[in-house]
Amino acid sequence: GAAFICICLDLAKPYYRNAVKVLAGECDLLVTTDQPADAELTARAQGRVMLGWHVVDTSAFTPRGQERDLDVSFVGKFDGHYDYREPFLTHLGDNGIELFLAGSSAGRFLSNDAYADVIRRSRIALNFSGFEAVSMWDSHPLTGRPHNVIADRHHLKARVFEIMESEALLFESENNVITEWFEPGVHYVPFSDKGDLLEKIRYYLANEDERQAIAAAGRRLVLEKYNAHGFWHEVFDPLYASGRFQRLPTWRDVQLD
Repeated sequence: GAAFICICLDLAKPYYRNAVKVLAGECDLLVTTDQPADAELTARAQGRVMLGWHVVDTSAFTPRGQERDLDVSFVGKFDGHYDYREPFLTHLGDNGIELFLAGSSAGRFLSNDAYADVIRRSRIALNFSGFEAVSMWDSHPLTGRPHNVIADRHHLKARVFEIMESEALLFESENNVITEWFEPGVHYVPFSDKGDLLEKIRYYLANEDERQAIAAAGRRLVLEKYNAHGFWHEVFDPLYASGRFQRLPTWRDVQLD
């Protein structure tokens, strides 16, 4: 009488997707949070699919009124299978942009609280949606046979919601996945290449009212639509309504202040 729910955080990497293919055929609901399920996964789950989102810790990322003393920040990897990001970051530094970098690639490790503090202090925060696989990750570790490779390797990262929650202006690499959740130019700023990134950063650093307006619109949408309350109702309400399950959690009021 219990429901089996599979929540998938990452469909971009072949080895994760192959595991989800197995689970999709067994679950009562498949929830994806980084991109919509494709036709194969939807068929395996017999149409029982929900497009969700990443729920972040509002207590950590809510603005606290501190000065935004960091023009541009990026917290994440830019080596290994994320080395395509490095030329973007170098180009900004070479052209006089004050860029705060942290993460293992920068040799500056942050606690979650310190990371949240950096985002809350940032005027602009960068995110790169793409993933470039390393050769050993493209094949099965036992059989050596290649995984099925998806042409579109972009996906929605939790960093998007963390940045928007903090009311920094999100700069996101141009892709056709994030637009399932947000509107470019309204909730975030897309960039296509190094030159485009540099030009847009200079523009929004020089036009604070426009920067704040887009950042505020992104935060409003996250608070109103992409919150924890809405997420779990999206998950459980159809299961309750189906009448198929005798063992489902009882709703509890959660204090989020």
